[in-house]
Formats: sequence, structure tokens, C-alpha cells
Amino acid sequence: MTSLKRIQQGIMTMVNASPVALLVVLFTWSYWAYNYRMSWAQYINKGQVIQGVLYILVYQPIFILCTWSYWTVCKTSPGYTIELHKNKNKDDEEQDELLTTENELGFQYPITVKRDGARRYCQKCKLEKYDRTHHCRQCKRCVLKMDHHCPWINNCVGFYNYKSFYLFLIYASFYCVYVFATTVPRLIQIVNENILEIDINLVLLVFVSGIFGIFLVPFSLFHTRQLFKNRTTIEFYEKSNFMLGRNDVMRSKYFNPWDLGYKKNIQQVLGKNKWTMFLPIGKPQGNGAFYPINSYAYETLGMEEDIE
Repeated sequence: MTSLKRIQQGIMTMVNASPVALLVVLFTWSYWAYNYRMSWAQYINKGQVIQGVLYILVYQPIFILCTWSYWTVCKTSPGYTIELHKNKNKDDEEQDELLTTENELGFQYPITVKRDGARRYCQKCKLEKYDRTHHCRQCKRCVLKMDHHCPWINNCVGFYNYKSFYLFLIYASFYCVYVFATTVPRLIQIVNENILEIDINLVLLVFVSGIFGIFLVPFSLFHTRQLFKNRTTIEFYEKSNFMLGRNDVMRSKYFNPWDLGYKKNIQQVLGKNKWTMFLPIGKPQGNGAFYPINSYAYETLGMEEDIE
């Protein structure tokens, strides 16, 4: 029985890792195909040196930022409740500063509760669920500020790796649009002049970048809106129960107590440093357990009304 479980675990490990392996292969091949089969062979070798060199130069930073962000989101833990409990006795000056500077209303924690007003508790992890924390079935752990489990990174997207995930979406969208927009004209020209000279790599570049771009661009726009609203994908789709102090429980899908205004929302994820905001480095503000709420949320939850 033990051997059978090991085989099953090995198979599942391979299945879960296959999307990541596929993206690694696509990134590697697209780098070679775009730089050598498209820019070099189709432009530089045919006398259009300036255009070919410009294509290559612009391509490099987009590719580096895209793959750097992808590597970071894959290897970075999203943050788990069990890790937070292990470090609960350590001082967290950054968290104290966040709560003091962003909200001086004296609110209590947590504000997300069960329907009966009791604190949320995970029966599987045997630990308390903090605000915005959810249990992931794939990871089998409670993830801090869980957004979703992403098979393309074989990891959960949560508190500590959401920045790199968001940046990966942005740079991957730019990557697909750039490759598609610069490859299509050359491909059309070849078809019009002599279709027999078509390089299959150019066809695949257009096809792959077009397909991925169709999904990545809208997904990036969605997460940009979520970033501006300080809201996760789970919070966008599911209802939550809120309670402040001993007031009545409010259950709502649209109530967002974490929205501090787009500027503070962005800084909470990307950081305040303008030079590193769009680089997959650094940590988000706080420790992933507690978050400041806006004044509207405090006033609404303090009205002792049960609003549906």
C-alpha cells in the first residue's frame, strides 16, 4: 500500500509540474525562434540590420522581466498560517507601523467571522483562520490572503507572491503582444512573396503568442482592477461574513473593508519604492494576518445592523 501511494504521489508530482515544464520549454524555444529565426534570419541577414537589431534590443528586457517574475512566483511561498504560528512570538515592527499609520480607528481583529459570529477555524490545519485566509485543497494548507491556486506555477497565489504573480501577468502580456505584433507583418510579407519560404517557427510564434495573449491580456486587466480595489479573486466571487466587536454579523459579496484607495492599495502589494515597484523583489506590507480597514467599513460594521 505504501509503494502504491508513492507511485500515485510521483505521478501527481509529474502532472502538477507539467504546466511549468511546458512554459519553460515555450520560453526557451521562443527566445531562440524570435532572436535567431525571426530577427536575425529575416531582417539582419537580409540587409535590414537596424530594424532587426532594434527588435532584438527591445525584446531582451521584456523577456528578462517576464521570466524573472515567473521564476520568482514559482519559488516564493505564498505564506501559510502554520508558518505564521511558528513565528508568532517574533516582533513585527512593520505590521505595527502599518496598522498605526493606515488606520487609527481602533478596530478589532479579526473582522471576518463565521455566520454565527465565531472566529474562523480550519478543521484540517487545526489552526485559526486569519482575515482573508483560505484553505487550499491542492496545497493542503491555509494560505494567507489566498487569491487562487494556479496550475501554471504549481503553487498558490497568496500574500507573499502576489506581487510577482501580477508582474508576471503584465510582462507576459507585453511579451505576447510584442512578439505577435512584430512577427505578423514579416509573416504576411513572406506569404505574399513566396509562401514556400515560410519558416514554421514564425507561424508558431504568431500562433502561440496570439493564443496566450488572448487569455493573458484580459486576465491582466482583471487583476489590475483587483489590485486597485485591494481585493482577491476569492473575495470577488464569494460572500464573506464581517463583524466588528460585538455587533451583528454582516454577510455580503460586495462589501470590501480592505479598500484604502487605489494609491495605498497598490503600495500595499507593490511597495512604496518607485524604483522597485515593477521588479519582482521585496515583500508586501504587513505579515499577512491582519489588514487595515477603511473608515466606511468601520462605520458600517459599527452600526449594529445585519445587512444582507
